[in-house]
Amino acid sequence: MLTGAGKGFCSGDDVKVIFRSGEGYGNEGMQGKESTLSFLQDGRSAGGGGPLLTTNKPSVRISRWNNQDELDILVEAWTLQHDHYEVMYSLHQAGVAAGVIPTGPELLADPHLKERGMFQVVDRAVVGPHPYPRSSPMKLSESPDEKRQPSPLLGEHNHYVLHELLGLSGQELESMAEENIIGTEPLI
Repeated sequence: MLTGAGKGFCSGDDVKVIFRSGEGYGNEGMQGKESTLSFLQDGRSAGGGGPLLTTNKPSVRISRWNNQDELDILVEAWTLQHDHYEVMYSLHQAGVAAGVIPTGPELLADPHLKERGMFQVVDRAVVGPHPYPRSSPMKLSESPDEKRQPSPLLGEHNHYVLHELLGLSGQELESMAEENIIGTEPLI
């Protein structure tokens, strides 16, 4: 999670930045020197409450780069007052390319992802059933739907691997367990 002002970099005429919103999550990327500058300088950026910048220092790439800390503070002061979707829509209205980095709960609740079955419930022995992303983000029409398996517990497959696959005897497994070579609980 980001804890300071916006973190980003300049590439050609683009600015790519992630800022915290009022919810405290990194989210928006702004691109394009002209649209970013106009967003910062006109009243649309603060919902009619005035410009974020009253100076033209960032009007050129080098000056913007040299003043990035000041810009980050000014922009984040605004983004922290709004939900990350509000910030994205305001940036879009100002002609600035922006996107949201959704939280885990937002991804799980997203109707688009739900409709496409991007998550499946996996029942794990210790923690119970929870949604997990599918093993593959793609669904191919002629490929079988793979069911995600829970991660194994410590020692859960010892008998299968050591006895059935490798041929060790039951007595050898008991001896290994007595010597704490294998087991189902951590030693610490």
